[in-house]
Amino acid sequence: NGAFDPEELSAVAPAGSLWNPDWWVEEKFDGSFYRASFIHLVDHTTVKFFSRHLSAKDSQPVEKTNNLPHINMGPASLNRTMLLGEIVSPSGAFKIAAGTMNSLPAKAVAKQEEFGWLKYMVFDCLWFQGEDLRMKSLADRRQYAERAVTMWCDWLQARQEPSNGRKGSRSIVLSPILNLLLPQYDYKRLSARAFYDEILAKGGEG
Repeated sequence: NGAFDPEELSAVAPAGSLWNPDWWVEEKFDGSFYRASFIHLVDHTTVKFFSRHLSAKDSQPVEKTNNLPHINMGPASLNRTMLLGEIVSPSGAFKIAAGTMNSLPAKAVAKQEEFGWLKYMVFDCLWFQGEDLRMKSLADRRQYAERAVTMWCDWLQARQEPSNGRKGSRSIVLSPILNLLLPQYDYKRLSARAFYDEILAKGGEG
């Protein structure tokens, strides 16, 4: 709903903490939050995508795995890994991302063939190969997230099929279909306030 007012946030945050270099600062992309869980089955590893919203039918997290056929499989080595991230459209338009994820699978695929395949912007890792990371620091979890994304991307890239010029081919979207969101400024190079102003200047929400 627009940029936050840093002065208002400062009023409820500890004194001086908003621009404290001990805080992580990054741009919030305009997408839909989804959890990606890697589950190894008999002959493949599926990546199940769950929304934070609960289904009215069974009160379980809404699953939209089949809306993302281009990234809903992964390497067996990532079994019992759980990532958190944002589903975003190639153009960055929230309506396209949300509309696609809220559609039935067939319509979701058709929309992506028209507007481009959705990307999964990873920002955290809660489990890695069965290891519970939730009590680890964010800095440590980011390292695991980077390992997981690299392994996932390499696996997808190795299985990419030639497009042969076909419109809407999934093979043209794997670079980069996954992105890892890391702190996007160097505290020694740029102040948090300058980074915030830079995001607003290019049309972001902070």
